[in-house]
Amino acid sequence: MKSIAVVVRGSPLNSAKTGEALRMSLGLTLQENRVRVFFVGEGVYCLLPLSPKMVGMREFSEFLQALIDLEVPLIAEAEAIDEAGLKQLAFHPQLLSRDEIGRLLTEHWLVIGC
Repeated sequence: MKSIAVVVRGSPLNSAKTGEALRMSLGLTLQENRVRVFFVGEGVYCLLPLSPKMVGMREFSEFLQALIDLEVPLIAEAEAIDEAGLKQLAFHPQLLSRDEIGRLLTEHWLVIGC
């Protein structure tokens, strides 16, 4: 079993990359990979109750919910959450510091960033 980290670091409403990264994360679980999804920087905005369709983008909340249902760990950068002042999250990941996330990423066979 390979461990794969997907790092979501971009704003969810500026590019389709974020939704595609979450869709890909879900697909990676099909081959018995150990997948973890990390939200860092502006990527933490994915955890808010958003409506991407309002700006012509594909919804991605169903991918997040499916990852949760499959017990894929969702991990968010605590400093980014605090710096952005985010309080009303739609999804509740494990919060870790930048340093802790950096250490965890080194433990993975593959790290994919978007």
